[in-house]
Amino acid sequence: MAGDFECVKAELQRLRSGWLPVVLFVTHDLGGGVETHVRELVAALRGRAVVLFLRPGPLGGMVSLMGLQRRLSFIGFEGLLEALSWVGFDRVHVHHVAGFPAGVADALLRLGVPLDLTLHDHSIINGNPTLTDRSGVFDERALLECMPDGDVWLEQELRLLASKADRIFLPSARQKRLIEAFLPDLELQVRPPPEAEGERTLPVEARPSHAAGSFRVLCLGSFTLEKGASVLAAVARLAKSRRMAIDFILLGESLYPMPGCVRQFGRYDEAELQALISEMSPDILWLPAQCPETWSYTLSAGVDCGLPILASDLGALAERLEGRPLSWLFSHRASAEGWLDELMRVRSLIEGGGRCSWLMPGAPVFYGRGGAYLSSVRGGQHEGGALVWLPAALRDGEREPVAWRRWWLRRLVRLRGHPLFGLLGSKLPKKWLRMVRRFLMR
Repeated sequence: MAGDFECVKAELQRLRSGWLPVVLFVTHDLGGGVETHVRELVAALRGRAVVLFLRPGPLGGMVSLMGLQRRLSFIGFEGLLEALSWVGFDRVHVHHVAGFPAGVADALLRLGVPLDLTLHDHSIINGNPTLTDRSGVFDERALLECMPDGDVWLEQELRLLASKADRIFLPSARQKRLIEAFLPDLELQVRPPPEAEGERTLPVEARPSHAAGSFRVLCLGSFTLEKGASVLAAVARLAKSRRMAIDFILLGESLYPMPGCVRQFGRYDEAELQALISEMSPDILWLPAQCPETWSYTLSAGVDCGLPILASDLGALAERLEGRPLSWLFSHRASAEGWLDELMRVRSLIEGGGRCSWLMPGAPVFYGRGGAYLSSVRGGQHEGGALVWLPAALRDGEREPVAWRRWWLRRLVRLRGHPLFGLLGSKLPKKWLRMVRRFLMR
């Protein structure tokens, strides 16, 4: 323990005595698009700032400081605040607070450090990240009359942070318009992820190789009801019943029961994604989202591979595909028959093949070198007292996550698509289900 204490103490001392600004990213540990955005931002700041991470701890009521050689875990916020104040962070950037103990917003504000907030979803409106109803479908008209169930705790924490934040960032303009409709007093900035900065010329190609045989339709990512899992299952069953030559491929995890006529390939390594897509040689990427996406890295993968794309006319999908060749939008509320007819219509348009270039519009540089993201971060040396909190944090950091929580979480997600569970779930408040999920995520 003494050796660990000295090593961590020396590492923290280097941070607070260095001249690079030190930024704290606050984020959940659930992966997905938030994690991809955070990784991109860390890469964009390399050599210009030191980034540490605050995430939910391995046990309930704990928080963990990461990015050092050793994770420091704290029970509650008092020791954490002493630690963060001692290091002397120059800015805190909150990406998400799902999974944190109650009071995380108040604790972060007590640091008295300039604060940024990125809203990666719509939780700030009513605690419902996707604004979908019990069936996982978004209905913008219904929002004005009756909001779907949400997590009140999450809404309150985000609104408190937003009320004190120096800057509030959003990935897309459509998300900004939706949030402004309910929270018009917030000052919001559209700041797409670093991958969007700068124009790029990309190929767009329709491949005629399968036109005479099976039509290969690729769905990508972690499929939930909100992402269109039930739509994929229904359309695939309908195509099979009509004996249509369509090969539905799901590259990613299905969190909803899929029929055998959907070929599933499970999780993938993002570094290998483009090679996998090329190997599968799909005719089209299909994104039947039932909720308004705020960015969509699965869409980014399809754009980078030059695939024809059919997507729901919702959120950032519609915004980002505007003006792109071989790209089509369709109502997310369409029936299975409507989606199938649209797929067949698109097939007729691309079966002859063809290739063109698309100048993808780029966002102004903000996070990258020369951008304004770090313009208000001073950096420099900091002063502080003794490290009385460190030994306890090192001990708590040795405690491992509870494996049974993850085991039950995986089964809860899979059960959600079962008809019997769906009947039971329709009788329970959605916020209760979110509370159970958040407990298992700790």
